[in-house]
Amino acid sequence: APVRHAVPMLSIQTETDTTAEGARAFDARVRRELELADDAPPVSYAAELKFDGLAINLRYEQGVLVPGDFGPIGVPTQAPAFISGGGGLISTAGDYLRFAQMLANGGTLDGRQYLSPVTVELMTSNQVADDAQARYWGDDSKGLGYGLGVAPQIDFRQAPYANMDGDFAWGGILDTHWVASPRTGLVAVLMTQMNPVGRTTPRRTDGDFRGLLFASVKTMQGGAGVTGRR
Repeated sequence: APVRHAVPMLSIQTETDTTAEGARAFDARVRRELELADDAPPVSYAAELKFDGLAINLRYEQGVLVPGDFGPIGVPTQAPAFISGGGGLISTAGDYLRFAQMLANGGTLDGRQYLSPVTVELMTSNQVADDAQARYWGDDSKGLGYGLGVAPQIDFRQAPYANMDGDFAWGGILDTHWVASPRTGLVAVLMTQMNPVGRTTPRRTDGDFRGLLFASVKTMQGGAGVTGRR
């Protein structure tokens, strides 16, 4: 269902605002929304090549929003200088969700098989020592294993957020998160764009995200004896 924002979001519309007259109208609308006086200094704008649906990552620097910088893989509109095997992919939230659902289904989606169920079983099974994640990443990763591309939950009692053994998930550097929970039937994706550069306080996005997700569960799909994959 459509969501009404508490504060209107202003955006330049390609069809109407790219002419000189349209740009002036957009500037007047911004000044009106900011309740600026007629004699207030001009508003400064920053713009970059726009790809439909592509979010820009920003960070605050001395009270001003500036583009995020992640080195050779940080400019999605340019060919990367470094081909990263662990990051830099771009996707829509819908396609990401379909990919996660395919893994949750054991490798199939919409009647087509993309991965062998054996492959998915290996991907979502722990391949390292039970405490390896916590030793590397710290207390926030207690109870997590490491599979082949995803992190399976192997001991929900140690985790600092809502979860169930057998869940598997992964997070991105911009605070993106997705999780598949076989016992509850949940598959969810959260596409935040929070640049961690210069941040001094812990991020709580994943914990809040999981809390809201599991609070919404009304029925369970798996049996009570299901445990994490080790």
